[in-house]
Amino acid sequence: TAQDIPLTDAALLEGLGVGKSRAYAMREKTMDEFRKEARTMEGADSPLFGRLLLKACESSAPKSLREQTGGAR
Repeated sequence: TAQDIPLTDAALLEGLGVGKSRAYAMREKTMDEFRKEARTMEGADSPLFGRLLLKACESSAPKSLREQTGGAR
């Protein structure tokens, strides 16, 4: 069954047709959109808020995916 077969991050990215560079670009685009949206929320435009949110999002991603996409800044 599908539960018996582990899928690695690389296999998931390949299955989606997304390479490491594309995944990194997607991450950057998502963060840019977040930054635009965060500017409209009170207190959300502080660098600390952005770093905390980014860290929380990245901590939930698999370690190998974080390493492939550059990890937290």
